[in-house]
Amino acid sequence: MLCALVLAFTPFATGLHAATPAEELAELVKEAQANRRQAGHLAPKFLAFATKNIKDPAAADALAWIINTVQFGQEFDAAADLYAKNHAASEKAGSVLDMLGDSDADAAARALRAVMEKNANKSVQAGATYYLALWLYVESERVARVDGAAASLKVAAESEKFYTQVIEKHAESRYVGKARKELNTLRNVGIGRPAPEIEGEDHKGERFKLSDHKGKVTMIVFWGDW
Repeated sequence: MLCALVLAFTPFATGLHAATPAEELAELVKEAQANRRQAGHLAPKFLAFATKNIKDPAAADALAWIINTVQFGQEFDAAADLYAKNHAASEKAGSVLDMLGDSDADAAARALRAVMEKNANKSVQAGATYYLALWLYVESERVARVDGAAASLKVAAESEKFYTQVIEKHAESRYVGKARKELNTLRNVGIGRPAPEIEGEDHKGERFKLSDHKGKVTMIVFWGDW
């Protein structure tokens, strides 16, 4: 009788198994897809899952979901820092670079720097370097408003270094063209830099050069009619 019960129960028992991290994540993604308009509210669940399974590749995917979905806030910062510490070398790291570059969070810069330094994929390295340069360029403008031009120039100098690195070390990368264009802007019209020469007519119709007003506070308004 006991033997019969064991045999009868065996098929049921062997069908039971703990869900793998990949299966757990798949269920979270399904939940997010079913609630697209409020998907961001699931960030704490994704973060808890990633923290619990931090060394598993599924954790990298969960953190990437937060970075690409939430884009700012407490969960974003935590996800970016966990990604930097544990998954910067991931072969999928390219999927988070765009959103990290668009964020103004310090955690985004830390994650980009970690990917740039730790990832072995040259294309991902190039992307991380480019987006870090972009992040620093935008940050230099914020610093100029808060702390002045001198402080801004220090941040801009690091941005310039990384744009140059993209051009020189990743010449085959798709980011080179963008890096050249933005480096030119940074060097020529960045905050705290000497203004490029401008020639034209003033409101009285008289010719002028911007350099004629060097050392003076000057406001130039460009306008036209068609």
